[in-house]
Amino acid sequence: MSQTADVSALRAELESAASGLLYGSEGDYPFDFVAYPGATAADLAPERIGAVLGKPGEIAEEVPLERFFRHHVDGDPNDPVGVAASGRYRALRDLLAQRLPDLRVFRLGRVQVECYLLGSVPGGLAGLHTTAIET
Repeated sequence: MSQTADVSALRAELESAASGLLYGSEGDYPFDFVAYPGATAADLAPERIGAVLGKPGEIAEEVPLERFFRHHVDGDPNDPVGVAASGRYRALRDLLAQRLPDLRVFRLGRVQVECYLLGSVPGGLAGLHTTAIET
C-alpha cells in the first residue's frame, strides 16, 4: 500500500469515528483531519510542533490523551446525552492510540485554544484538530 493510500485510509477511519462528535468546552467544535507531509516524529515536541503547524516560535502545551478526553468519556452521569456519547469518545480515543502509536496531544493559544492530536504516518504527521474555548 502506498503512503498516500495509508494516510487516506487513516483519514477515512478517523473522520468516520469523529463524525458528529464535538469537543465541548465553552464552545463546541468538531474534529477535523489534518496532515503535515514531510514532518517527522522528531517534530512531535512542544518546542517544535508550532513550526510544523505554521505558528513558528509558539511553544505548545502537551497534555496526556486521557486528560484531553476525560470530560467526554467520564462525563456527568446526570447528562443522558453525554452518557450516550461517551462510548463514541472512548472509541475515538482508542482508535487514535491504536493507529498513531506515537500519538501526542498539543494545545496552542489562550482563550481560543487549538488542539492537535498527532502521530507519525508514512511520509509525515497526521491526526485530528479541534478547538477549545477557555475564558
